[in-house]
Amino acid sequence: MKLSYFFILGICLFSVNFIFAQSDNSIQFLGFAESKDEAKSAALSEMNELSLCVDREMDIVMERYSFDQSWICELSANFKEYFSERDTSALNCVVDLSGYGKNTKLAEKNAWELAQKLQRILKKRFVVLGKEYSEKASLDCCSLKILLGKDGRIVLFREIAESKKVAFQNNLDSMKKFAKMLGKLGKEFSILKERDSKENGQFCSEMVVDFGEDSESSLFSSREKGGVVKGGKLGPCPSSPNCVDNQGTGYKTVDSFPYSDDAMDRLKKAISSLEIMTIVEEKGDYLRADVSNWPFTDDLEIYVNHDSKTVYVRSASRVGYYDFGANVKHVEKIREALNKQ
Repeated sequence: MKLSYFFILGICLFSVNFIFAQSDNSIQFLGFAESKDEAKSAALSEMNELSLCVDREMDIVMERYSFDQSWICELSANFKEYFSERDTSALNCVVDLSGYGKNTKLAEKNAWELAQKLQRILKKRFVVLGKEYSEKASLDCCSLKILLGKDGRIVLFREIAESKKVAFQNNLDSMKKFAKMLGKLGKEFSILKERDSKENGQFCSEMVVDFGEDSESSLFSSREKGGVVKGGKLGPCPSSPNCVDNQGTGYKTVDSFPYSDDAMDRLKKAISSLEIMTIVEEKGDYLRADVSNWPFTDDLEIYVNHDSKTVYVRSASRVGYYDFGANVKHVEKIREALNKQ
């Protein structure tokens, strides 16, 4: 099978540096270098890597330059049609999305917004696999490594270096890091294809690796619901920043809903009035609802403890590492619906 086929079915592992663009359908790519031409070349390289990875052409709609310790080229581009005749919307990519700002908080915010924007434009879900901070010129940079797509089975690793040996070793290092993310470090997986080439005077090493059928479940697995635990509360949130509750175990603590003898009936009515929520489980004073957070589904749980006269609430993302504030919004939508009763 030709290597190009895996650009369609596999996952490309690239580093893409760009920031959240102002236009609804455009992405900005930044290139940093000592000259204008080199800065533009760096920005074009980042754009082409993403374009190749997702099998979508890109059309440059804006180009501008600035100087801040080095030349910065900013290219703004829109996604066009698929390169191939077949629909490759199920293509998966692992990319480093870089957001820039005057401080790390703003840089991280821009990187997260970019991930959400790609999710919307490409109609893919994503999982944040890692996060790093650095500086470029006088800007702070936050790089999020995300899996954008469907699963994590077939991965195309591609590294460029000044020598064939270094490019090959960098590929091996990237492959080991990804295997560790999948929990497969030290386990068997298959290298389906290897290829060496030379690009612009540098060596390029490519590997197509099959990590096995269970790779998807290890990255996009559903989280276990909290449920009612001993002590008459809901189960605690995980340590990841994608779960909130009113028990102080989430990355944010939300206010409880008001208690009353008919609290559960009022909550059911409020949840049923919201189009994004569907009650899927009821058991006494406990309920669980699916919350549509396109393209994801989150879990919202409520337990009314009449002994302590407390309403416990827990909202958690099923997939991904960050929730970008979605779970707090789920709880507040119910509160708004309650206030309208």
